Amino acid sequence: MSSSQGPNPRGQDADGVAGLLGQRWGVPEGLHLGLRTGVGSTDRLSTNAPTVRNPQRVRVVLGAHRLQTPEPTQQRLGISRLFENNYNPQEKLNDVLLLQLSEKAVLGPAVQLLPWQREDRDVAAGTLCDVAGWGVVSHTGRKPDRLQHLLLPVLDRATCNLRTYHDGTITERMMCAESNRRDTCKGDSGGPLVCGSVAEGVVTSGSRICGNHKKPGIYTRLASYVSWIDGTITERMMCAESNRRDTCKGDSGGPLVCGSVAEGVVTSGSRICGNHKKPGIYTRLASYVSWIDGVMAEGAAA
Repeated sequence: MSSSQGPNPRGQDADGVAGLLGQRWGVPEGLHLGLRTGVGSTDRLSTNAPTVRNPQRVRVVLGAHRLQTPEPTQQRLGISRLFENNYNPQEKLNDVLLLQLSEKAVLGPAVQLLPWQREDRDVAAGTLCDVAGWGVVSHTGRKPDRLQHLLLPVLDRATCNLRTYHDGTITERMMCAESNRRDTCKGDSGGPLVCGSVAEGVVTSGSRICGNHKKPGIYTRLASYVSWIDGTITERMMCAESNRRDTCKGDSGGPLVCGSVAEGVVTSGSRICGNHKKPGIYTRLASYVSWIDGVMAEGAAA
């Protein structure tokens, strides 16, 4: 996140800023690639596509405010699976990624879910939106320890597509924010653009020179991916009735066997086991055939 003004080149530290920054945020441990927030559920996060390439070597850190300082609010969780959507790195198309955490995050004052936009409509030009991250704070590449924050005005797509700006490359699945000396920068990718307490976009890319007003910051619009996100989550699950007879705490990871074949794995359900209005939820094993085969093949070759 970059700015050419003042002693803090990114705007200001996140402490004390109301709304968005009353929460803490997470980052893949060791990569320091920017803001990671709970846009989704306690076991799934959304971010941008280039952020994670080898999920087995990355951990998500939630409840973080400082990267180099241990904090009691932090939670470190592994990534069990990632889901891409035909990402095109050359044209920055479909720059969105879902991460499935290896276990559920514990929600509390320092770790909360952020609502995301499901209505597919553009944010009005001039709307001030929050963005935060641990990206570089100067043209020399310096990175901060503390979470940084900016308020950026939304720029309309027509202006962003002018020849002198991004020259027609901004699609309806993208949006722009002004970058006049104050901007997201290298390391902020994957963080949310939050307008009115709702995540509207995910930081994707912009000019190589951060803060160039002729190269506004580019963000992936989450509302454009509602069907893909919903489909990725629901098509990989199944349910079983829970009328007084149900799996419960401690059964997670056990198989759901139908006709002598394991069809699913116990994942979660209602906090009150046996509630018929909260059926048990199971992960469908058939949805992970390619991944399971790939992991087993790697193990055999090792």
